[in-house]
Amino acid sequence: MRTNPHLPYRKDLRLKGNDYSREGAYFITICCQEMRHRFGKVINGVMQFNECGQIAHDEWAELKARYPHCDFDVFQIMPNHLHGIVVVGAQTVPVRAGTTARVVRAASISDMMSAYKSIVACRCLEIYKSKNQQMGKLWLRSYDDEIIRDERAYPSISN
Repeated sequence: MRTNPHLPYRKDLRLKGNDYSREGAYFITICCQEMRHRFGKVINGVMQFNECGQIAHDEWAELKARYPHCDFDVFQIMPNHLHGIVVVGAQTVPVRAGTTARVVRAASISDMMSAYKSIVACRCLEIYKSKNQQMGKLWLRSYDDEIIRDERAYPSISN
């Protein structure tokens, strides 16, 4: 149900009823606004990062430190988008020495992707500002995800 009928209809990209903070594997695609080539070029089949591409790469690799209950598996930065696999595990916190308990609400895929997109956009904006250039909007709204439902699907998706 739409909360404001005066706003244009937007298709919900997430699977209804799925808890994106629970354990599971997700294939994520995040695209640049207007599919602009922001991260570099593919030369002879190899991605050559520019400054923003290196930031996008490094920040994805750093997500493991921010979200230790997740495994940020294979990923690929392309000139105008990125693909990555996120495996969400059980998040635990120490209750007292030597014991652990499940956290009621772990960070969701949406929380993680929002943080990633924000960090990359802010760092890229610094580069543009240092060159007296305007960056405009870096990312498209939201991201695409595919739930990896079984072990047979994982190899083809990760390739």
